[in-house]
Amino acid sequence: MPPSGSCHCLSGLFNLMTFKSDKPDKSRQPAKRPGRPRICPRRLRSHSKESTVSESIFGGGGCRHNDPRVYRGRNITADFELGEPLGRGFSGSVFIAKRKATGERFAAKRIDKKSMADKDASDLVFSEAAAMLRIEPHPNVCRLYEVYENDVTVWLVLELIEGEGDLHAWLQRRRKTVTAEQAAGIIAQVWRAVQHIHRAGVVHRDLKLEHFIFAKNGVLKLIDFGFANTQGRICGTHPYVAPEVYVNACGAKTDMWSIGIIALLFTKCYVDPVIREIIFEPLKGRPSRQHSRIRALKLANAVATCRPEVFECPGGGAIPSEFIRGLLVEHPPARLSSSSTPYWIAEQVHPETDRFTSIDTLTGCEVMILLAELDAGDAPSGPRMEAERLYC
Repeated sequence: MPPSGSCHCLSGLFNLMTFKSDKPDKSRQPAKRPGRPRICPRRLRSHSKESTVSESIFGGGGCRHNDPRVYRGRNITADFELGEPLGRGFSGSVFIAKRKATGERFAAKRIDKKSMADKDASDLVFSEAAAMLRIEPHPNVCRLYEVYENDVTVWLVLELIEGEGDLHAWLQRRRKTVTAEQAAGIIAQVWRAVQHIHRAGVVHRDLKLEHFIFAKNGVLKLIDFGFANTQGRICGTHPYVAPEVYVNACGAKTDMWSIGIIALLFTKCYVDPVIREIIFEPLKGRPSRQHSRIRALKLANAVATCRPEVFECPGGGAIPSEFIRGLLVEHPPARLSSSSTPYWIAEQVHPETDRFTSIDTLTGCEVMILLAELDAGDAPSGPRMEAERLYC
């Protein structure tokens, strides 16, 4: 039986919105099943007309062909004992898995190849695994340890995250009491996670509160890389989708827009009627690309011209307006970059402060001290060393 408390892992819960194009795109082949939205195809590998679901999805392209962590033709039960199910997501079920050799516990995500007969579904699984295999271990990123693949099933062996829920639930409980200091501690971890995956050449493309999970020690973990580095289609979740995505222009700065939305949700942004309408009121129907892009641009303009009160946190203090405005900018080149650490995040660090005992008292300085301890033993170099000097 799983331990008490909520267990979270990379379950592939895709809370996305779908869009319809304003004009038909003759360059793309029509969907085989009319009426069903096609989701972010991945075009890193070739598919012949004779291909079947039993073929390997890790045979080439963006996944390292000889990666020792990918076991083809080997059954996961040879190395792991599968336990209780943790849940079911968009692309498969997740189970507790205990390594036979060491007794370590993991989260094992099972994807049946029959469910991936549609190319888009298999591309999402490939994208998720290929992206995670490129990312080196980091305390703020959920880790993929191994991949098992046979003729009928793909298993992803992931870090088991047992903690206190996701960031969305955390913020919902503190919507009227969250302080700027708490916001700094949270956003610092979000920034570190995104900074790390960008250095690995990975763009997440679906950053949102629900994709950051608290571990037991209060550290946030970034999950769900199913849309990472996908090209050619709109993906993501409103209102986290950057305006350039609606014209098929996507890069690392797309993730920075999403961080801006996350930061904005810690403030009294609801006092501005335009921001409140765009952020909190649900969309009706399936908006077109043009309509969705106009809403995103309208939000950027509202943030640029709103009153200072908008950036205040309900529990006291304020998030610097230049930080949020620097992220929610229409033109990607003008946005803040993950390659550097904003002063507002770095200045939260005070080495004398005692470590925190629960996430309810989370502060920026306590989080950074903990992360420095978690990073102990690493040998950072280059830009990473500069970032560590800012944090510590």
